[in-house]
Amino acid sequence: MAFNPRRPILATNSDRDVQVWELDIERLRQPMSPVMVRTSAKVVLLGDTGVGKSGLAGRLAIDRFELTASSHARRIWTLDRTEAADDRREILLWDLPGQPSYRLVHQLELQDAAAALILFDPSRGEDALQSVRYWVRALCKDEQMTAGAPPTRKLLVAARLDRGRTAGNREQIDAIVRELGFDGYFETSAVTGDGVAALRDALTAIVPWDRLPRTTASAAFKRVRAFVLVQRSLGQLLRPAHVWFQLLSEECDTDALPTRAEFDAALASLETHGLVRRLSFGNFVLIEPAYLDTYASAVIAAARDEPDGLGAIPEKTVLTGRFRRSPDERLPLEADDQALLHATVEDLLRHNLVLREATDTGTMLVFPSELSRTRSDRDLPETYVRFTFEGLVANVFATLRVRLSQSEGFRRLELFKNLATFAWPGGGRCGLVLRELAEDNGSVGVFFDAITETPARELFEQIVARHVDRRAVPGTVQRLRSFVCPKCGYRMNDAATRARLAAALPFIYCENCGSRISLNDEPVAEQAATQSVGTRGGSTYDALLLYDRRERFTARDLSTQLRRCGLRTWLDAEQLVPGRRWQTEFENALERTRTAVVLVGSGAGPWQDLTIAAVLREFIRRGQQVVLVWLPGAAAKPALPPFLRGLTAVDLRGSRTDSVQQLAAVCSVQDSGFPRPATARPHRVPQLTGSDRQKLSDVEQIRLAVSGGRVELAVVDRILQDLVDPRPRKRAASGSVRQACSHGLLGENLQRALA
Repeated sequence: MAFNPRRPILATNSDRDVQVWELDIERLRQPMSPVMVRTSAKVVLLGDTGVGKSGLAGRLAIDRFELTASSHARRIWTLDRTEAADDRREILLWDLPGQPSYRLVHQLELQDAAAALILFDPSRGEDALQSVRYWVRALCKDEQMTAGAPPTRKLLVAARLDRGRTAGNREQIDAIVRELGFDGYFETSAVTGDGVAALRDALTAIVPWDRLPRTTASAAFKRVRAFVLVQRSLGQLLRPAHVWFQLLSEECDTDALPTRAEFDAALASLETHGLVRRLSFGNFVLIEPAYLDTYASAVIAAARDEPDGLGAIPEKTVLTGRFRRSPDERLPLEADDQALLHATVEDLLRHNLVLREATDTGTMLVFPSELSRTRSDRDLPETYVRFTFEGLVANVFATLRVRLSQSEGFRRLELFKNLATFAWPGGGRCGLVLRELAEDNGSVGVFFDAITETPARELFEQIVARHVDRRAVPGTVQRLRSFVCPKCGYRMNDAATRARLAAALPFIYCENCGSRISLNDEPVAEQAATQSVGTRGGSTYDALLLYDRRERFTARDLSTQLRRCGLRTWLDAEQLVPGRRWQTEFENALERTRTAVVLVGSGAGPWQDLTIAAVLREFIRRGQQVVLVWLPGAAAKPALPPFLRGLTAVDLRGSRTDSVQQLAAVCSVQDSGFPRPATARPHRVPQLTGSDRQKLSDVEQIRLAVSGGRVELAVVDRILQDLVDPRPRKRAASGSVRQACSHGLLGENLQRALA
């Protein structure tokens, strides 16, 4: 660069040209004005309605008491504490309404608070301190949202001492101060001014001034502030930050335009003063922040007014604005209205004030705090199984309650904060019980009516298990099972059942009626996870059901009936986990199942599938039991592949009611009717009393007798190769006779008669 020796002209060069500047010498000689550095501290006043927040804020800010009615809008007071001419520190007192309907909304305003004054009215008695805990929890939740943020400094304030004091003694209050981490306790009266000066000094002392952002009260800040006020008067209230900056650049001269960094710093300072609100959605900036409170209040009220009483509302209903609102609760422009609805939902979600839950009828927004009706502990039913976990217990239960209420399989009956009941279309009742040991630790229990069907029980428990596992802190979920006699409803002793299970005993006898109760305690949700594990000390399932797709409903019903008989069944529709290869699952099931039950109906048999055919051949090769079941609609003489011919069959086509019991008797023994593998252990054939045995036909007695025996098919085939009998009953018995004759289980006279 170069100066002209006679005139105030400066020349500078760049890569392409030379620039000539004319200097204003008189202006350059003027002293620079001092730059004011401002540090603003946001302090929130919290407490129930009518505790004197507005009166105390006025006394702190202007040292004067003003009588005010219960406020429904926030008010921001400025408390100046200037330390030097060029360094200004100010405290901004945010007076928030305390009505219950505003509690959720004003948790949005706790963001960036440097300190908090939590007020209570001691003249209200022992209940006055209850809300103190609520607001401390709200502050803690806000701190958890900002990683690494220091705890908000807080003071406990007893207000309105001019009305008297009855809320506990000083020892109780000191205990609360220590327990909840308050930085001090002060007794004040806004009317008389008692204790206010000490509170003001303590508040100034606990504000972490060194951690707060410092802004320069420059011309750029003043220009941005003036721009915001002008835009507000024009009714333009919501734009993305870069759009606001573009509009500002169109109004300012180039030399007066703030940089983008100065613009963003000015917005941050204006937000502390309550003049703007930066939103997480779309980087929007709202220059009338009261609208956010209005929108959030309207959404919460709409969820509260939903006829189902769930404290939930479809997300689509909110985002499209199809809920009750007055005209003055909306932004003037429709595009702004839609954008602020989205921003409001995102802010509520970010602060965990609302939860998003996908249901069968669409995505719901769930407000856990909006259902307050509670059932007393003594009226809560005993649970069949409970899931203990760590996490936000109330949130987990609220979203689970909504998920089940919106499902197609269950109909809602009763709703409480700690209890929910649902009806199953096939009859019976399913329910949930919440036991909240602490805010972040509790359990959800499941209970059923005695007439609730097994499929409903399994489906309900599966939904609960998956939901709790998804919402709880990972690795903290535990499943605890209670056993109840299905016949008389007597609850088994937990210690006795645990001892039986520890001894690998799969059943227990009811102490009340003597019924045998299966201790099958593998939940449906966990079966798929255990199928890939090798066999440990015996099979996991008694029966694996194979069927054609057209018989899937019949297969499910049969599985349910077999479970009622105490068997553990494997059904692909219940055990297969989405995303896993079903062929692999079948192979794993083969390793852990005693008996393959082949269902034969009116259509093609399941063996038509190559994988199932391979499974059946492997069962036979290993010497495991395969049982055929003739379903209603099956042909009189179903066509079977060669490797399935001559096997035991149970006929369900007739009207006999004990056919399923016969099938259960065949499947319930450990050994099959084929040569046992070397690792198999003998199992005693079930014993029947004389009267029970007389009720069975000869064929049924044969089937029962051979269900646990060893069969050498080659020998049986030679014995029976000439067996031809036109009589249906004896022809039906031929499969069992093949097995029975090889053992000598039948007397010689009976063998000769059948032959």
